[in-house]
Amino acid sequence: MDLRGIIWDLDGTLADTLEDIAGAANTALQSAGLPPRAVEAFRGLVGSGVHALLERASGASDPALLERMIRVFRDHYERHGLDHTRLYPGVAEALTGLSDRAVPMSVLSNKPHEYTLMVAGELLGPWGFVQILGLQEGMPRKPDPTVAMDLARRMSLLPGVVAFIGDSEIDMETARNAGMYPIGAAWGFRTDDDLLRAGAEALVFHPEQVVQLFAAERPGLARRRSRSQAHEDG
Repeated sequence: MDLRGIIWDLDGTLADTLEDIAGAANTALQSAGLPPRAVEAFRGLVGSGVHALLERASGASDPALLERMIRVFRDHYERHGLDHTRLYPGVAEALTGLSDRAVPMSVLSNKPHEYTLMVAGELLGPWGFVQILGLQEGMPRKPDPTVAMDLARRMSLLPGVVAFIGDSEIDMETARNAGMYPIGAAWGFRTDDDLLRAGAEALVFHPEQVVQLFAAERPGLARRRSRSQAHEDG
């Protein structure tokens, strides 16, 4: 495993954005006369963009209703999208460790591009990323591998030496489709088993473990094992 670069997911991987996403989504649901949902209920709903999030949360299929809810979501998120959003514990140290090793890094999210930049501008400024991309018009969304492969080229790397680190099934599928090394962020929005079933080749349970991928010795990396399996094995 000769890894030389990293593509990070954003929501649920670098940043804990769940409460602010849930706040915007619940405001949109209530605008349509629908009941709000618990914050934790959104863990399994995010990852495919705002339209899919609201479609799943509401159960609605009417395009006009969904479009109205999207507008409400966007208005709320633009004003409150950073109220509770923070880097996960250990992410800052991991990014510093990788930067010190001159590991090229990029970010690829299905979050709308303007909100991806909003979060990145607030939280990721101290570190150099080759590129930070969210979903834009005309751009294929993950798990399509097109943009991930383009990011590898921009980092001057072949896909096979790039780690793709995310917290969702979509991230693992993107990595596999792009020929990259899929690593599940076990602290994120999905479960260990969700990530393994989606094709994660490894799980990391703390961001600083990611730095070990680029060290001579790599202790603590759980390959194809869930947290529960690791505990059972002792």
